[in-house]
Amino acid sequence: MCGSWAGEGTADSGAALLEVLLAGVLVIALAILAVPLTAQVTDAAGVRAAAAYLAGRVRQARLQAVAGNRTTAIVFDERVEGQWALRNCSDGNDNGVRRADIAAGEDPCQTPAQDFSGLFPGTRLTLAPNRLDLDGEGGSTAGVRFGRSAMASCSPLGSCTPGTLYLRSARGQQFAVRISAAAGRTRVWYFDTGIQRWTAD
Repeated sequence: MCGSWAGEGTADSGAALLEVLLAGVLVIALAILAVPLTAQVTDAAGVRAAAAYLAGRVRQARLQAVAGNRTTAIVFDERVEGQWALRNCSDGNDNGVRRADIAAGEDPCQTPAQDFSGLFPGTRLTLAPNRLDLDGEGGSTAGVRFGRSAMASCSPLGSCTPGTLYLRSARGQQFAVRISAAAGRTRVWYFDTGIQRWTAD
């Protein structure tokens, strides 16, 4: 009787240990599977935050232009290819914000140049090679598209330079910030790889 009871206890202990081991293996397997997904979600969240930040900077520049009754611009300075710095500058001599006037000190800058990659590590202002832009055109990876001046300028009337900023994450997530001319409206887009097209965020 006693021997039979001891044997049953050992069997139960062995079964419980096996269940614990199986549960542990399952938890480890799920954790391994979740790592790439977590990294992808974090990556997408980072580039989305960067796009929202740039859209907010443009809106802020527009509000400053209207409130201060003088043209205000976000000036983009390319350090190396795809690596940009940005600063806010305003018109000081009633002829719009110009790079020559900034260099001469006639158009003051309210903020020092901030390295974009320092603000959002891993995110670059660029469009993936062989990817069509919002207008359905290809052939360029340029991330800052405001003409040769590379600045988003807003007037006291509330209009802004039309253009687009393309952002790409370290894992290839692609976002864009488009600024319309008349109302200075900003809109964030992302490239949906599932349907292979741009979608409003």
